[in-house]
Amino acid sequence: MAQQQLTAEQVRRIAEIQEFQRTVAIVKHLVAELEANRAGQTRTIQQLSDRIAKETQQLRQRALTANIGTIGDVAGTMSVMAARGGGMNMKIRGLTDGVNNLGMQLDTALKHARPESASACSGRTAPGRRRPLKSSRASPSRTPGRSRFWAGAGPTAPKRGRCASAWGSSSRRPSSPTS
Repeated sequence: MAQQQLTAEQVRRIAEIQEFQRTVAIVKHLVAELEANRAGQTRTIQQLSDRIAKETQQLRQRALTANIGTIGDVAGTMSVMAARGGGMNMKIRGLTDGVNNLGMQLDTALKHARPESASACSGRTAPGRRRPLKSSRASPSRTPGRSRFWAGAGPTAPKRGRCASAWGSSSRRPSSPTS
């Protein structure tokens, strides 16, 4: 199979997302170090917290200018959480959750930036189309639009040409009829 050529915009977007992933890896390391030093000196904890706040604030600024999902919002929240005082357990838990959230969002953004995500959709039908799922419980006596074992959406589904994997996390997925 021949490799698809990437456009200049796709190459730029992929490089941008990979740079964000490197920054998230640094922040993840800093959060792990903060957790390891939770009983350490106050000065060490404050330095680590300040560094996490600085890294996430820079990540926020870059993400807002790059317009990549809600990564800027999550990074801004993490920056505020790292800079403020409060319970160490709450801070570590919030920062760990934020790092995991950023990692998942960046993985999704990278998957959508690559051309394989578009070619993987070629064998699928559009979300508004109906087709049976591979289920042994689907009964032929039921009508396709009424069966709960049939994929697809009702008349309110948007008629888009995108595949189901291209639906973003903020988009509404069409719901299947239940009876």
